[in-house]
Amino acid sequence: MKATPVNPFFFERTADRWSFTDREDLLAIIERLLRERGRRVLFYGRRRMGKTSLIDNAALKASVRIIKVDLSLVVGLTEAATLLLNQIPRPPEAIFGKIAKLVEKKLGSVSVSLWKFAFKADLRQSTSQANIDLALDFIEAVAEAEDTIYTVWLDEFQEIWKLGGEDIVWRIRALSQRHRHINYFFSGSDHRLLKRMTDPKAAFFKQLETIEVGPIDPELMAKWIDARMRQGGILTKKIGAAIVAVAGPCTGDIVRVAKTAFDILAAGHKGDDGAAAERAMNDISLRQLHNEHAAFWRQMTSVQRAVLRAIAADRAPQSAETVSLYGIGSPSNAGAAIEALVEAQFLTRNLDGKGVFFDSPFFKQWVAANGAPSDVAPLNP
Repeated sequence: MKATPVNPFFFERTADRWSFTDREDLLAIIERLLRERGRRVLFYGRRRMGKTSLIDNAALKASVRIIKVDLSLVVGLTEAATLLLNQIPRPPEAIFGKIAKLVEKKLGSVSVSLWKFAFKADLRQSTSQANIDLALDFIEAVAEAEDTIYTVWLDEFQEIWKLGGEDIVWRIRALSQRHRHINYFFSGSDHRLLKRMTDPKAAFFKQLETIEVGPIDPELMAKWIDARMRQGGILTKKIGAAIVAVAGPCTGDIVRVAKTAFDILAAGHKGDDGAAAERAMNDISLRQLHNEHAAFWRQMTSVQRAVLRAIAADRAPQSAETVSLYGIGSPSNAGAAIEALVEAQFLTRNLDGKGVFFDSPFFKQWVAANGAPSDVAPLNP
């Protein structure tokens, strides 16, 4: 009896050690950093490139604990401080009393359950910036008492400027210089983050090790996809190269297309590999994500829509011909729309700041399918 194919691709969560490929050099570097003391590292690269999977897998291999806060998900610095505090693991029994006294001294009060601390510090009585100081100083004190190393990972660090401005960045820099038992990992997907962190006038100028998380080699990625296809029960296809070609460089996008392509092949697709990959791309762009894309579209101005249509058609959005054809009005209108779309992360700039492109290949495909140069485009694929 022939086994039913089982889809081995997952884009919804970070990659585990079985679905992780071609990052051995970076993994070794990060493992080393996690075991050392007082490291400050900036990880940068586009969204869905695999930064989170990379750091998570390095921490797993190094058997260390990371205290992580995604700054894009918090409403303020006080919430970030609370999340930092509540991730501190229960200390060893031998020093439990010492840590409890430290908690009482620095935070005011604490209740202790079987598995972890439940902090009762009244953080909101202080300023939000002071709460970050308190949380990070306390983590340092706990790590020192345990004679261990903690790594504080502030993900989507570009959001810190919205939460606390330039002042909080300088405060974190001062804390990181004082702390001897904490590694500080910063990561983000905004193209401006590298310059903001390493510019000569920036708080962390010459204070960081920088690691770019870029695309996985396309040939290796294609071979990995084909191997996973076979593991899942698709034995006759070599579709990896076609999937990488249509999905673009971001690992998460590639895996998402592979997942859909697997289902198409398992259902008995009769065309060639390129056709199956294109069909998967269209299914994601025009069906699976249609409602999400349409919701984005309805929130945009007519000029923003026109600029997106032009870029999806590989036209220069500020050229005189494009401005006229798409009814944009003027190059300055196009420039303002581009800035707004970059800020909202629908568009991304190259690292050199020149040129923009769609952050999502799926949204680009949707815009192209709905993108005649006119004021109104159909919302149904």
